[in-house]
Amino acid sequence: MKNYTILDTENWERKSTFDFFQTFDIPFYNITANVDVTNLKAYCKKWDYSFFITSLFISQKVVNQLDNFKLRLAPNEVRKYETSQAGSTVLLGNNTFAFCYFGLETQLDAYLANGEKAIKYLKENPDFAPRNGDLNMVFYSIIPWVSFTSFQHARKMEENDSIPRIVFGKYFTQNDSIQMPVSVEVHHALVDGYHVGQYFELFQKEINSLSLG
Repeated sequence: MKNYTILDTENWERKSTFDFFQTFDIPFYNITANVDVTNLKAYCKKWDYSFFITSLFISQKVVNQLDNFKLRLAPNEVRKYETSQAGSTVLLGNNTFAFCYFGLETQLDAYLANGEKAIKYLKENPDFAPRNGDLNMVFYSIIPWVSFTSFQHARKMEENDSIPRIVFGKYFTQNDSIQMPVSVEVHHALVDGYHVGQYFELFQKEINSLSLG
């Protein structure tokens, strides 16, 4: 059973933008901004939750609210997936990394439990295993050593590559808040700056809404 619908690009309000950026050699662009994670840090400390997995859960919750982040190029069509899943780099014991994949649980407790199991299994059974064929993925990376101000991915240009890439950097203290750099890289034929702005706005809103009570 298909988990996507095919977009009618001929009658799409973004048709001109879509047609224009499809011709680009490098149609991806990146926006990097700091997110205030003060409340998220306090929340994870209070409940002894993984900061990384909780951040991933919130980010995926936001992605799944934004239709443009669930659009993917496929041969001769644009697909709109019902849901998006997360795949993320995870550091192994020998300081190399592999890819770990997370499910679609809508409750944080289940997401945390399954995420911790997935990471534990990967570290015990390391397998590089990129899933480039799973178009409903969002690819995540974690760079906890650098509070970066910009980011560029290594890239092998493929005709229909349109998967968003999101990177969390090293959080840092600024005045009375804790800030974390977040990089969002998207295909401009499918996602505009307005939509990336929505991602950052909703991501911050979800973090601020976490209850410490």
